[in-house]
Amino acid sequence: MSLPGALGPRSAPAPRAPEEPKATRKAVEVDRLFAWQRENDTRGLRFQWACAAASCLMVMGPASMVEWALAPAVVCTLIRIRWTWPMANRLGEQASSKWLMAWIAWCGVAMAWTLDRTQGLDDFGTLRFAVLIPCLWPAMERRGLMVRCLIAGAFAANIVQFLSAAGVGSWDGIGWLVRRLTWSRDVDRHSAWWQPVVGGSLLVAALGMHLPAAFLGPARTRMLGLTGVLASAAGIALTGSRGAWLAAMALAVVFVLFAISRVEDRRKLLGVIPLAACGALLLGLGAWKAMGPALERRFSTGVAEVRAALEHGDYTTDTGKRIYMFEVGWHAVQQRPLVGVGIGGFRKFGEQDAAAHGLDPAVDGVHAHAHNTPMQIMVTLGAVGLAIAGTSIVLIGLGEWRRLRGTARHSYPRWCGYEAGPAFALLGLCIAGITDSIHINQQTSAVLYVLIALCTPLRPVAMDEAGVDAERDEQGADADGPAAP
Repeated sequence: MSLPGALGPRSAPAPRAPEEPKATRKAVEVDRLFAWQRENDTRGLRFQWACAAASCLMVMGPASMVEWALAPAVVCTLIRIRWTWPMANRLGEQASSKWLMAWIAWCGVAMAWTLDRTQGLDDFGTLRFAVLIPCLWPAMERRGLMVRCLIAGAFAANIVQFLSAAGVGSWDGIGWLVRRLTWSRDVDRHSAWWQPVVGGSLLVAALGMHLPAAFLGPARTRMLGLTGVLASAAGIALTGSRGAWLAAMALAVVFVLFAISRVEDRRKLLGVIPLAACGALLLGLGAWKAMGPALERRFSTGVAEVRAALEHGDYTTDTGKRIYMFEVGWHAVQQRPLVGVGIGGFRKFGEQDAAAHGLDPAVDGVHAHAHNTPMQIMVTLGAVGLAIAGTSIVLIGLGEWRRLRGTARHSYPRWCGYEAGPAFALLGLCIAGITDSIHINQQTSAVLYVLIALCTPLRPVAMDEAGVDAERDEQGADADGPAAP
């Protein structure tokens, strides 16, 4: 006779509820943390949203404004430290954040063997913009607002570009303002307040921001997306940055392949293509009418410089110098492949390499960076640095890929607009890094870290993006309400 409540000889144990995956549990915890912040500090959170938006707008501005872009987000985060400190702890637990911290630490360690400590300190200083990642994180529920501020900054630069190309800078009155806002060292290149190569890289990122909205977005964002694609493409052409031209074409190919694989009903995608083609044709004709000779000169000069460098060893031109710097970088990689020559040591190594080959370092020296992000990292930080940087970007990319495929807790809707914009903007900026050192240039590094912040793998659903209502219903079903950390 068995005791009351005891299991009989043939009784089976009660079935256990299936355990949630670890990633899902972490996502639920992030949602609860943001709900706790939202319900306990409403006014402070609104202030954080405004400061984050201001910082995102300012990073697209002139160099002096980019420096001040740190102030709103950082000051607000410090004021709200009671609320932002738990948020930063949760952010730091993510794998991508740990690899980014490893990147910062390795850059600091590489100061120990750098060939040029002064330049090393200058390059290390660009990591100050990484502080935007934890400072923008508490405002991530307004991710759409921050994206719109980046777009507004890019459009403002486009307007200055077009006014400069149209000759408005020579007018009285408004011409003074255009001249003040324009980088004007080359009459054939119009890059607003950016140096042309930097402007080209940033506009490739802007192009990536607009592409999903133009071709995969809902009807309410499609026209703005198409306008942004055309404005960004025209702006890239006006910078005269040939590397940005190639990066924009590569980004377009990658996006087209992605869009074709994603869209089930091809007719929806094909309905946008004729409109985009007509706009591109009209814009191209207008740009050629205004800047045709200048664009043709930039293209023909580039071809001639490549031929002169490869066939005759003439490395004195702009393109020839870049080819020469790639060769110098390869020499450095061969000598110190694991840890590099130290952060900031590229120029000093170039001078030593020129002297070793019987050349005049004053004439045949190199710039402070290799105009190629992977090569610059490999030369200065070695294979270790390249592995750390590559792993960080891959983890962020995998997080965005899961959202695009619909396998993440808060996935993008199938017809995503600017929700997927930061992912393609980050991809475009990385592609542009083939001809620019985006991680040590002031303006590109600032935008780089902002895009990394917006693409943080584990983040709450944004309150101002498509699909929010459905996702909040799902969140309410999964979570038992906010809980203090």
